[in-house]
Amino acid sequence: MISPLEQFQLNKLRTQIAYAIVLKKENFREPEVIGSFSCPFCQSQLVYQRMQRKDGDTHICRQCQHNFSMELVDGCRCWFPGKLAKCHDCSRFQAMLPLLKEANDGLRNLSRQELESLLSHLYKQG
Repeated sequence: MISPLEQFQLNKLRTQIAYAIVLKKENFREPEVIGSFSCPFCQSQLVYQRMQRKDGDTHICRQCQHNFSMELVDGCRCWFPGKLAKCHDCSRFQAMLPLLKEANDGLRNLSRQELESLLSHLYKQG
């Protein structure tokens, strides 16, 4: 009998693999909105990306000096759909969910070793 913790870890591993497969196969890694964007506070386009801080801020506006995260920016700019809370309402992420379920279901009969090997192989391929 498999423990609940082991079952949870297997499900997590299957989900990671399914996510990697769908991103690669369906080309979900291209954001819908590409190019510059404006500050959500002053609408200036003098926005610069910075290293992510502990509070999640990833951008700074040179006009009004506000720091903000992509969570506040309109439109889908995600390289990895589902990463931000606002992604869960995004049409790209919603289109991805059935594909994730299908890919995850296809991994149900694999052992932990097979899953770990597959995950390693997927990340090596980039």
